Order: sequence, then structure tokens, then C-alpha cells
Amino acid sequence: MVRRGPDACPACGLEALRPSATPPPLRMLRCRSCGHFVALHPPHAAADDYHEQYEEGAFVASLAATRARQAAALVRALGRLPFDAEARVLDFGCGRGYFLRALRDAAVPCAGADLSPKAIALVRELGVVARRIASLGAAALAGLRAELPFTPTVVSLLDVIEHFEPDALADTLALLGDTFADSLEYLVVKVPVSNGVLFRSARALARVGLVEPLLQLFQTGTFPPHRHYFSRRSLDRLIWRLRFVPVLAWEDADFEPDRFTDRIQALRGWARPVGALLGHTFDLGGRLLGRDTVILVAAPARHAINAGADDANAAERRSSGIGARTARRE
Repeated sequence: MVRRGPDACPACGLEALRPSATPPPLRMLRCRSCGHFVALHPPHAAADDYHEQYEEGAFVASLAATRARQAAALVRALGRLPFDAEARVLDFGCGRGYFLRALRDAAVPCAGADLSPKAIALVRELGVVARRIASLGAAALAGLRAELPFTPTVVSLLDVIEHFEPDALADTLALLGDTFADSLEYLVVKVPVSNGVLFRSARALARVGLVEPLLQLFQTGTFPPHRHYFSRRSLDRLIWRLRFVPVLAWEDADFEPDRFTDRIQALRGWARPVGALLGHTFDLGGRLLGRDTVILVAAPARHAINAGADDANAAERRSSGIGARTARRE
């Protein structure tokens, strides 16, 4: 278990979360130390298969274009990293298999794991090994390890950990690291960040009563919703608490400018040329203000760092921070 104080931030573990001004039905808390946001959502029934909640058609096609572009960039990044053994990737929370398709096409041994039967079926259609897990507990992860055709040197969680319950965020990641500790060389996470142009714009609109964009960013009304919005500082501190060292990170846009209206519910029905103009405007804003997602690659630390408050601060001092490592990729 990764230690933190009572009611402390699930990312840095240093300070209690404070309420952040948010219109109903969403309630947000924020850590003053690291800038991490936690969202408290209205009760919503658990879905039998979360992938059945999402609309097909233009939205999924636009999402697929973004995920495929990001997956290709990540495969190239992994190809530049040193490995003691060959790269063998477990994509945990693999979804529709966008990253696994890119790995397969690059001839990188890979496998997927997910809670969703639909996700597992879609990945198997790609000819990639996929295993369904029943939970995020120790027994389920031990069973997953036994079923994989290899021991992974890379575990990736792309657009996954923002869905974790706040109290389980650090502990679940630590359990994953422990499960594959004997072979793991890199942990990869991709998360939404609050410095991005979409989050900033959505918060500004919510202050004047237009709450739909913010609710969509947090996926309010679906299960599981987004329960976290990271800052670059909060992600860095979480990784250090897990005894990993960030080695590579970059920001990325989480939309395609020409298909902007396909991704934003509030803009459905807008003429595509007008939507594309707006999308390119937001893309320019992202270049100037900050992108909407961070992809981070971390390696297990050579020397374990205690997860207490003093040592977490020491870890941050040893790190130059994601801000110093982050390269904005256009």
C-alpha cells in the first residue's frame, strides 16, 4: 500500500483536497500542493460493459484517428529507449486496441487486458492476445500474469488511471508494478491534464453557466467516469511515490482539428468547415497554452524512495519535474 495522510491528495499524498468552485451536478476537489483535481460524481449504475455506453459513428471514428496517431508516436518513442530484454508490452485497459494495433504492425510482442468483453473481442479480432480481468485486485492480476504468453517488460495504461477511484489510484498502480516487478522495465501512462486548452476553456464556460463541455470532459453520466484530472506536477509526484523515475514525457492534443465537432457534443450539428476552423483555433491555443494530455514513460527507481511526505518532497527535488522533461510534439 502506498502511504498517504487521511483525506490527502491521491496523487501527491501531501495535502488534504479542498473544494473547487464547480457547478452541479459535478463536484470537484483540488490539491493546493500539486494541482490535482478529483471529481465526485452523482451516483450512476455500473455498466455491464462500459464500451456499450459510447455512441458509434462519427464520434468513435474521430476518437480512433486521435488514438491511432498517439499510438504511433508512442511506438516510435519506445523504439528509442534502451531495454535489457526485448520490448514486450501489456496494454492494461486496452479498450478497442488502438495501441495494440500499432504494436502489432511494428512486430512488437504485445497483449491486452480489459474489464470489457467487447474490448476483448475487438482486440482478438486484430489477432492479438487479450485477457479479460474481473477486477483490479491482487488475485485477478496474479491470474492475468499466469495467462499471458510472456512476461511484459512494458505495462501501459493509456486513458485508464483517470477512471480509478481516488483511494485506489496509487495502490492499484503499485500492485501492477509489484505483479510484474521481475520483468518490468517501463511503465507508461497517458492522462488528461488541467493545463490543456480544452480543460481551461470548459472551466471558463462553466463559470458562466455553460456546463456541458466540462461534464463531457469528466464523462459525467457514464460509468466509470473520469475521477481525476492531473497536473504535470501531480503526475510527477505520483510516479515518484510509486518508486518510478520519469524518463520521457510529452504533451499531445487529444483531438483532430478537422474533426473537432465530432468529438465535442455541444458542437454537434455545426457545419464541418466552421467546426474545423474552431478546431484549428483550439489547436493553436494548445500550442501556446498547453496540450490536453500527457504521455509519460517511467522506469523503476534503482533506489527505493519512501512514500512519506518528507521523502516525497525529497523525490521531487531529485526530479527535474515533468515540465523540464516534457517535449511538445506537434
